[in-house]
Amino acid sequence: MSRLQQLHKLNCAKRIAEKGPDMPIKPNPERLDQESPELTEEWFAKARPASEMLPGLFGEAAAKAMLKPKRGRPVFAIPKSNTILDRMLPEFDAAPYLVSEDAVSAYLTDILGSGDSNLLAVALEDIARARGMTEIANAPGMTREAWSAALTADKPEQSPE
Repeated sequence: MSRLQQLHKLNCAKRIAEKGPDMPIKPNPERLDQESPELTEEWFAKARPASEMLPGLFGEAAAKAMLKPKRGRPVFAIPKSNTILDRMLPEFDAAPYLVSEDAVSAYLTDILGSGDSNLLAVALEDIARARGMTEIANAPGMTREAWSAALTADKPEQSPE
């Protein structure tokens, strides 16, 4: 506690000792809000419960929804596939790392081992980008556009796991 706080506390204690614990509280005129006067006993006597007032203001259905108690945890608004970890990690692109035949072979072996056809389509696309689409397309006699369409057409959605 600072020295100023100690002095203030001491002064308050002195005033209470002089005037007694029932000392009237004088409102500070600078802090009074004229648009929001103090609530009086008369005001509280006029007050009505929300269950009586809301239906007249908003309608029965809206009032019922407002007055219904909210129990349990709130619904998690962010889907599981959009977790913090997903947002923090950058998108990984394997293409720059597929520079040798051994790297491509190891990559395809791992993908085929997973048994996921979605990953296989992504892996073939990565390999095509790593080698250059034109080089891939010219090798077996297909056009670049045909390969591109074959790799991207009807690609099933990846399941968020």
